[in-house]
Amino acid sequence: MNFMRAKRIGLAGVAIAMLASAANAQVPATKSNGLKLDIPYNAVAIAVAPLWIAIDGGLFQKHGIEVTTEFAAQSPALVASMLSGETPFAIVGEDAVIAADLSGGDIAIVAAGSDKLPFTIYAGSTLHSIPDLKGKKIGITQFGTTTDFIARYVLKKAGFKPSDDAVILPMGSQANMFTALVAGVIDAAVLGSDVTLKAKQLGTLNPLVSMLDDDMPFYTNALVAKKSWVAAHPNDALNVVRAYLAGVAIAYTDKKATMAAIGKYTKTTDAESLEGAYDLLMRMLPKDQMPKPAALKIDLDESTRPGAKEADPNSFIDPSLVMQLQRDGYIDSLYSNGKMP
Repeated sequence: MNFMRAKRIGLAGVAIAMLASAANAQVPATKSNGLKLDIPYNAVAIAVAPLWIAIDGGLFQKHGIEVTTEFAAQSPALVASMLSGETPFAIVGEDAVIAADLSGGDIAIVAAGSDKLPFTIYAGSTLHSIPDLKGKKIGITQFGTTTDFIARYVLKKAGFKPSDDAVILPMGSQANMFTALVAGVIDAAVLGSDVTLKAKQLGTLNPLVSMLDDDMPFYTNALVAKKSWVAAHPNDALNVVRAYLAGVAIAYTDKKATMAAIGKYTKTTDAESLEGAYDLLMRMLPKDQMPKPAALKIDLDESTRPGAKEADPNSFIDPSLVMQLQRDGYIDSLYSNGKMP
């Protein structure tokens, strides 16, 4: 699969330490016969860390699966690849799952990933609160994406009608939004965690609202699977989730290895930045990776897509794999004695 490789945020990389302790499984797994998978992701975001850890630590290989990964800049293209059968798994936000399935797709969230939105709405120096955005231009990446959802959610929460009281403009990428905001082409932008550091350092932009402080659950970087593939390959699917959950556990139990993984894939070496990234990850990443319909319901209620408000939120998730690993005692075993067994 030929996805565009990420243009990582620009510092030299760090090699991740091998996670030898992860090689000792205590719950038997059904081995796959040389299965090769690519599991792409749609954002160079710290919440992708469990996947990076699992790949670099050999956790998929332990179960007979060879996994590669790469950054795919656009969720629609990534989801189209899943629907075509090119790749059965990916890391994407719940908005991409909803968009695909409302159009007849068959993908589902199988592990929650992060359940917080690591986005902040930044504005120019003359704007200081959300009410100041009335009549202003707000940058998002694309219509129907997480940034679009956030802009509309925040405006509605402030009593605005998004389509009438502000101009929401798709800018294509986070980098484009940041450049346009600094240049004054737009008045505000929904910036992700990798760009907010630049906004802070610039010192001339005002943070209006951080979605991390909102209680709303939202799956921003979930592990997503093609339902028909899972049904046809239940043991392989279980092993993919098994390795991913081990990556989540390492994030909690091995800070050094987690920071190394974040540093490698985001090309960050600054110790202070990596400390901040790890602290942010701990705010976003739940140990309980069971996907829940409540998070999807909020998105569906806010969506402008045809059929969204009538859709059953349960149809966009498949908690069965996490449930099985929970029943088997595998998940509890990952945190035994506060470290990987």
